[in-house]
Amino acid sequence: MSLKPSKIIYPNQSMLIRNFKAFVAPHLKQIHSVEKALLWGSLANGSFGIYSKPYQGHIGSDIDLIVLLEKGSNVPKDFKYLEINKTWFRGYRPRNFGKFLCESIPHKIDILLVKSEYDERYVRERIKNLQRGKLIPIYTKRNLGEKTK
Repeated sequence: MSLKPSKIIYPNQSMLIRNFKAFVAPHLKQIHSVEKALLWGSLANGSFGIYSKPYQGHIGSDIDLIVLLEKGSNVPKDFKYLEINKTWFRGYRPRNFGKFLCESIPHKIDILLVKSEYDERYVRERIKNLQRGKLIPIYTKRNLGEKTK
């Protein structure tokens, strides 16, 4: 795997988080089994930007979204499996979300779908132990006044 090239960081990262939340919330709301989504990675950590040269076929940072489904739910049909299978999550790309545009640059969205035997507390502890930044709640079904199980 090649080293990541340097990155030009977008200004006003907090505004980008708000814009991403507004972009992704309607998509997540349509998937009734989504219980919660947490932003992780460069956008959550304030290092979201554009690479100085293409990296793995992309010119901008990707967006890592950790998604927890209601217990007993199946993987949404529109999630494409990325052949990433870790202890507590599997990697997917949502087919119907499109890409998040920032300054006309498309940024892909990767879904880290938490396996049903793990809960949010485990995810938060795992991220803390990895010392890989923070998690930002971006969507919670309860916040929208919907019923939860």
